Amino acid sequence: MATESASTGRIVVLVNVEVLPERLDEFVEVMKKDADGSREEPGCVRFDVLRDPEEENKFCFYEVYENEEAVEFHKAQPHYALWSEFKGCVNERAS
Repeated sequence: MATESASTGRIVVLVNVEVLPERLDEFVEVMKKDADGSREEPGCVRFDVLRDPEEENKFCFYEVYENEEAVEFHKAQPHYALWSEFKGCVNERAS
């Protein structure tokens, strides 16, 4: 789910995913690369990957971007492509 902050105009993206247990190690590697690359983007204000403490294969991404252009820039990056290619192996729910 993406929404615009009423106070700042920034774009907030919240995604919940459930990773197949047998793909968990690969997911962690892919998301480390994606998160590290995302945090270096000029329009990325925040990029957090949060793990459910009770179900280790469930995660939430909390992303904040300056504007819609920053979101589009993010989606065009090679590190995002790693996630995009991998995400066929997860159950994704936008919240």
